[in-house]
Amino acid sequence: SSFLPLLLMFVFSLTNRHVVTNSNPVDESKVEKASDSANIITTNEIKSESNKSVPFSIKICITLFFFIYVGSETGYGGWITTYALQENLTQSQYQAAYLSSYFWAALAFGRIIAIPLAIF
Repeated sequence: SSFLPLLLMFVFSLTNRHVVTNSNPVDESKVEKASDSANIITTNEIKSESNKSVPFSIKICITLFFFIYVGSETGYGGWITTYALQENLTQSQYQAAYLSSYFWAALAFGRIIAIPLAIF
């Protein structure tokens, strides 16, 4: 779970890579004429947009957020069973262990439901 922030930093570092363009020669005068009349985006415009990078401070903030989020999520998932046993909230260890399963199932269900909700 602590691998996620490192993975995010790697993915964010890829934003500065070059865009792969078509290697076939293109007559730039035709592209410019067509773009003037039909609002076509040229390869130069695509290159300039792709060279914009996310500031490093934003990358650090997002990485820290996910590090704390995943850490608290994992911590709570492991702690809830111990808490239920110590406070005598359940009648057996098996019921306490199910609390952790219910937590992870609810989390997965919420994420699955969020997908179609995010589309609309």
